[in-house]
Amino acid sequence: LFFPYATTVNLINHSGKKPNVRVQWSDTRLHYGKSLLEKPLEHVYNRNGLLMELVAIRDIEEGEEILLDYGEDWVTAWKRHVRWWVADKSIHQYAHNIHEEVKFIRTEAEQMSTPYPDNIRTTCYFAFRPNVPSPAQWNLENGINEFKNLYPCRVMQRSEDNLYTVEILNKETVGKKASIPLGYVVTSVPFQAIRLDDKLRTSDQQLRNVFRHEIGIPDDIFPQSWKDLV
Repeated sequence: LFFPYATTVNLINHSGKKPNVRVQWSDTRLHYGKSLLEKPLEHVYNRNGLLMELVAIRDIEEGEEILLDYGEDWVTAWKRHVRWWVADKSIHQYAHNIHEEVKFIRTEAEQMSTPYPDNIRTTCYFAFRPNVPSPAQWNLENGINEFKNLYPCRVMQRSEDNLYTVEILNKETVGKKASIPLGYVVTSVPFQAIRLDDKLRTSDQQLRNVFRHEIGIPDDIFPQSWKDLV
């Protein structure tokens, strides 16, 4: 793959018959732009500067879906995948389906005898502040339900009015400045601030038999001198 696409491209579906955007080299002044296309390919290796962009190839109506032609290699790979695909025999439970049905969250002690599925974990919304010692009391704040405030947590106790005492754990990708001390306890956490979530790398896109293939780049945007070098 010559150049990785940005994450936004993952939201653009394929259409080989009616695409309304295409990929081209960007002319933005923030990068070297097309001047690198005039250089030998060896000159481009390990250099930043070339940027791709998506441009409309016709008028796009308001509310119309953006569609991109992924290329023949992608289409061939997809057809092969559909032909030989076999359902995963392992039982995969979806966290959002389970969460919609529960009226309370099981404590760690309760999970010893009635565990959640292996791919499910408990997570808590909590605005962590390093200067607030443990045990901290949960408070409703603006933006509390933002993703940045969602942490893995262990549910230690549940009260009769469905408030919880939890241990907040570090995110897998948390930086040192935001690291949470070991054994950091939060009290009075409402049921609405706790949710069942998929464990890291257990969602559908991480299943063993899912389809994976790069989105193609049109050949005609590459200089002729870069082609057939093998």
